[in-house]
Amino acid sequence: MDKRTSRLSKLSNLLPMQAHKNDIAQRLRHMRKNRNLTLAQVEKLSLGKLKAISLGSYERGDRALSLGKLEEIAQFYQTPVEFLITGQTTQHQVPSVFMIDIRQLRTLISRQNHNLNPALGLVSTFISGLIKARGDFNGEVLTLRKTDQFVLSLATGCSDYEILALLKDAKLLIEAK
Repeated sequence: MDKRTSRLSKLSNLLPMQAHKNDIAQRLRHMRKNRNLTLAQVEKLSLGKLKAISLGSYERGDRALSLGKLEEIAQFYQTPVEFLITGQTTQHQVPSVFMIDIRQLRTLISRQNHNLNPALGLVSTFISGLIKARGDFNGEVLTLRKTDQFVLSLATGCSDYEILALLKDAKLLIEAK
């Protein structure tokens, strides 16, 4: 049994106990909307691997979703399949601290002022508030602690993992070496 087959077999054990088709459908739509993407944009960005018509059907719960296709969607959104199935991730998958590149955030905001993803706009506002609260006006890097991540999750309606993916997509994370 290869690694992918073994992983899919383990994930299939989660389905009957924890997942409901409509829950997965809602998470799929939530992931796309949080990235401010249309179905057509997902199809284009995935180079046609994820068809708009199919993804829309999955998001409405009108079409059966194989674990293989769910894995492709998870890879596209840079999200664990486990999250799409259960709505939860294991603790070790999300770091307890995020290092944010403040210079990159300022550049992003100045370039995309009116076209900024709404979730990213909330992240930016939150980070500005943290900078003021901490009195860290000269810093080029800001550390988002676990408690900060929790508040940010509540404010954006995103999971920790979705926030991590959002920050990675926007190239705002400074990776630990």
